[in-house]
Amino acid sequence: QDQARSVKGQLQRYVQNIQVFLDVDNLEDISRLGEYVGNSSALVVFLSGSSSPLGQPQSDYFSSANCMVELRAAVDQDVPILLVLETDPTHGGVPLEVHREACPDELAAAVF
Repeated sequence: QDQARSVKGQLQRYVQNIQVFLDVDNLEDISRLGEYVGNSSALVVFLSGSSSPLGQPQSDYFSSANCMVELRAAVDQDVPILLVLETDPTHGGVPLEVHREACPDELAAAVF
């Protein structure tokens, strides 16, 4: 979440009159998550991961139920999707292929 908050801050600093919604900062009603996405100009997906108990890289984004609600809403409502890949392993960076493999098949073409 710190990285996403940093991206939000940079967007607000450098893009005049931009309104940035970050769920952990601005979400008032979880049941309206899809509505928030539908009212957005774009969905910025911050892809991060971790290591499984066996030490294998895994996608934290695609294992989050709320992230999947947001992503499905974006696909269903034709909201553009922008991917940001964390590459630093000390901050949750895992290879893009790990995320691609974790993405539900029905969303893969729209996301990747």
